[in-house]
Formats: sequence, structure tokens, C-alpha cells
Amino acid sequence: MTFVIELDMPVTLEQLEDAARRRTRVELSEPVRARVRASRDVLEKFVQEERVIYGVNTSMGGFVDHLVPVAQARRLQENLINAVATNVGAYLDDTTVRAIMLSRVVSLSRGNSAITPANLERLVEVYNAGIVPCVPEKGSLGTSGDLGPLAAIARQVRRGGRARSASRWRFRRRVPARCGPSTGWCAAP
Repeated sequence: MTFVIELDMPVTLEQLEDAARRRTRVELSEPVRARVRASRDVLEKFVQEERVIYGVNTSMGGFVDHLVPVAQARRLQENLINAVATNVGAYLDDTTVRAIMLSRVVSLSRGNSAITPANLERLVEVYNAGIVPCVPEKGSLGTSGDLGPLAAIARQVRRGGRARSASRWRFRRRVPARCGPSTGWCAAP
């Protein structure tokens, strides 16, 4: 069975839980891929036009007034992920982590984040490979409290985090997700 994510498809908590428990494979429809690509194209156009975009070519938080050269975008996004991957304690159970990952895939599939299509595909590959990032349960940042857990997942997608999976070693041979303008916000998300 495959869970195909369609454009503007509502997804319920029950569907997320069911897919996570059953380890259902996920696939993105072609219209979803097209919208994600279009979103990324807009961001890249804005970057080329040297528009000031929060978190893309500016620092964040109290350092928002600091512009970041486009050549440093990758480093900015990697630093962002590493800075918010601060949770501690016991790891969340596999089903919960898979549900978090799937909800992130669904959210990014809406085409509003400007994630690179390759990085979204990488997240889907990690999910489908059964790789479960180790996500500590205590602590987080942000108003919704999701930045720490999402950063732990993003680190694994980038090959920098810990995971529970027998297949992770075979999977590590694949190309890792790459950071660039806006990808830290998308992956940690």
C-alpha cells in the first residue's frame, strides 16, 4: 500500500497515525512536485534579485539586521539546524517520529516553503527506507515547540544525526540533503 500525497489534499491525524504505524510508503504526486519546484523557483528568483528575505539572506532573531551573503547561505542554514537541535532525554518512539516526519512531508508538499525538490525527495526517501531519527523528547524552541524535534530529523536527512534502523548503513551511500537558501527553515524544516 502507498500513501500518495496529492495537491491540496487534506490529511487527518488518523491518516498520519495509521500510515506511521503501518509503515506505509509515501509518494508525491506530479502536481505536488510541480508546485514545490515552482515555489523554489520563486525563492531563487528573489535571491538573484538580491531581495532581503528573513532567514534566507538575513540572520535570525536578535541578529535579523545582519545581512548574510548568498555565498554563506548553506552555512547559515546548517548552523540554524545545529543550533536548534538541542532536545535532551529519552528518544521518542518510532511511530511518533514517523508521524512527525510524515506530517512534515505533507506540510512541505503544499509548496509554500521553497524547499528544494531534491531535499523533499530525500526526506521521503528517509521515511520510506524505515530510517527513524533519534529525537530526544524534552525541550524545544519556537512558539509551537517543534523546532528541536524537526532539527533532529533534519540532521539525519543531512547525515548528521543519529538514527535507529538496520538499513541506515545502506542508505548512507545515497546523496545527502544539501542546505542552501531557506532549506534550514524547511527541514527543521
